[in-house]
Amino acid sequence: MRALPPVHDPGGRSLRKAGRTALVMSACFLFGVHVLGNSQFAVIAAFTAAAVLGIADFSGRRAQRLRAAAATLAAGAVLLALGTVVSENTAAATVTMTVVTFVVGFSAVFSGYFAAASSAVIVFYVVATGVEGPVGLVPSREAGLAFGGALSLLAVGWLWPSRAAAESRTALAGVFRGLGGRVRQCRQPVRVREQGSVDAVAHGIGPAILEAERAISRSAWRPDGLAAPHKARMYMLEGARRMNGLLDDLPVPPDRTGAELTGPLIRQMALSLDGCATALESDGRDLPDTGVVERANAEFAAAARTCFDRSVAAGVTPDQRAAFARWYFVWQQLGWGVVLAVIHCRAMHGAPLAASARSLQSDLVRTLGDGSSPRKWARRARRNLNWRSVHLQNSIRLAVGLGLARLAVGVFDLQHGFWVGFATLVVIKTSAAGTRSTAVQAAVGTAIGFAASTVLITTFGVDAPVYSVVLPIVIFAGFYLPGAVSFIAGQAFFTVVIVVLFNLLKPAGWTVGLVRLEDVLVGATIGLVIGMAIWPRGAATELSGVVGRLFAAGGEYVEGRVRQLIGPGTGTSDLAGLGYRVGVAAVDAEDVFSQYLSEPHQSDVPVVAWSELIAAAHQVWFGASVASVVPVAAGAATRTPELAHSLTRSAAELARAYRRLAAVVAGGGPLAVGSLEMAQGPIDPSDPEGALTLLELEAWLDGLNGDIGHLRPALAALRGDEAAAQVDGGVA
Repeated sequence: MRALPPVHDPGGRSLRKAGRTALVMSACFLFGVHVLGNSQFAVIAAFTAAAVLGIADFSGRRAQRLRAAAATLAAGAVLLALGTVVSENTAAATVTMTVVTFVVGFSAVFSGYFAAASSAVIVFYVVATGVEGPVGLVPSREAGLAFGGALSLLAVGWLWPSRAAAESRTALAGVFRGLGGRVRQCRQPVRVREQGSVDAVAHGIGPAILEAERAISRSAWRPDGLAAPHKARMYMLEGARRMNGLLDDLPVPPDRTGAELTGPLIRQMALSLDGCATALESDGRDLPDTGVVERANAEFAAAARTCFDRSVAAGVTPDQRAAFARWYFVWQQLGWGVVLAVIHCRAMHGAPLAASARSLQSDLVRTLGDGSSPRKWARRARRNLNWRSVHLQNSIRLAVGLGLARLAVGVFDLQHGFWVGFATLVVIKTSAAGTRSTAVQAAVGTAIGFAASTVLITTFGVDAPVYSVVLPIVIFAGFYLPGAVSFIAGQAFFTVVIVVLFNLLKPAGWTVGLVRLEDVLVGATIGLVIGMAIWPRGAATELSGVVGRLFAAGGEYVEGRVRQLIGPGTGTSDLAGLGYRVGVAAVDAEDVFSQYLSEPHQSDVPVVAWSELIAAAHQVWFGASVASVVPVAAGAATRTPELAHSLTRSAAELARAYRRLAAVVAGGGPLAVGSLEMAQGPIDPSDPEGALTLLELEAWLDGLNGDIGHLRPALAALRGDEAAAQVDGGVA
């Protein structure tokens, strides 16, 4: 016998959502039918619960969920009235459907909550214009929305809420707990670590980071959106990934003295990482402080510089001083990485950042308080008003599809026309392949549901008590199965839901199922045509270009940061412009990748490869943000001109390497990776501190250059061949 499809419901999210929706939607509908005897009230109240609980499914803290749900209901109330007013005029309904869908769909650029609410808000207008009626129906419809909305708010706040945000915090806590353990083990002698005594801890971080990445992807966040907690969560994950990579390649201390210098810093770093984990686990009840790590880092820096001064006076070789600088800068990056993690942890929980003047030099810290939300919304909207924006493409695609669906309802006088709009809304995906697959599944699932509902009606007839008992069961299945089992199963049961609902309103037997099947086929056909005609390749077309732009912008930002630190070079305003460009590119890459993930894939290989490339590009931004807080002694470039010249040249070469990488990502071809030429010139014995700061930056550039070569397997995986693994000469 053939096995049943497997159930996949991480954290029971589909179970919670289906349970809430079934309970509230059934209560709303049965109250409207059996108590009030008002079909308009019953339908609107039921679909209000479906929109807020079954479609939007907000995550986050209770207050955030309630605000988001209340805003959705307020927008729905306005659109419900407007849709009712134009419902009997096909031309007006078609035009307004197109405009409303575009505006609401495009609002997803503003934040994860807007993205989660957009489809729910559109549902209100689909129902209002699809169920034709006079203006006199507005009061009963608004009453239904108010009743369904009130019960939905109670459910949003207190009934089995989504735990996506809590799960992401728990997963992050595991990562930071593991990082704390790895940092503590750095106090062990080098020979002990080389024997593999910490392998168990080190190998446990990778899976923990992967689980945190999955958990965060299931929660509502957007890097440049409304809520600082969503951004902070992403930045904490990127920082953890970077710190884990640094610990993987931790340089051997130059001598015993160097190893002893890190003792106090290691202790405070481990405590702060544990503090981040505790804060994440307790939802912010016990937050760490940035000051302790900053003070420990400053003390470490002073002691390390003194040690370097003595070694220079003793006549160390250029290779030895470069090794010391590399070791020193890695610990500086780890220390400041922990500071940034603490700041982002505090931002996630709405606490004061407690950022110092030094840490405020980091771009990642400044973005957490970068102006008011309306200003950021306006900036984000302007950035997405171009034809390459997946938000603009998706909004136009959906608006045209729903507009045509409403036009078809009026022209062909289709019964229950809002089912056509529903089908179009469900079927249209970000690519033609995804739309085609969903359309077929919707048709098959609806046909199965029609057959099942016919059996139900043949067995029980139109029996209101039986249908009242069956209603919550089929609603639960209709909302649980699409996410946990299959879309076909969900469509089958949702068809049974429709048959049960409308036979409770006005007994019509099995013909309701047939009308539902006809309308789904019309809606699926419209969605399929639109999906194939408007940007049919979806996000896959844009992904290579936007990731390439992110690498190119990151390379220019690194070069500008180095020039600004050693000065004279890139001015503050120029650097701010470069930082803005790389920030925009990072947000665009995340947006396109999110859309790409929603498309069907025959294999996880390209998904993993793109994820690795985007993570590597983000590390450029994160590393530059850490480098920005490393103090460079005034006049260091003048007193050590050969080092400064070498550093400037290395930064320019690295920028060219990132531009070449961008070209490889966007257009294919072999990846050329060479070695940066490290400085070998003399340093001024009277200013070893200034030389050390320049050597630190050179170590950072050398590390970034090495990271480029690690991307060959990902590039090869995207092409399905080994072309990207070839070496083609130097960097330039």
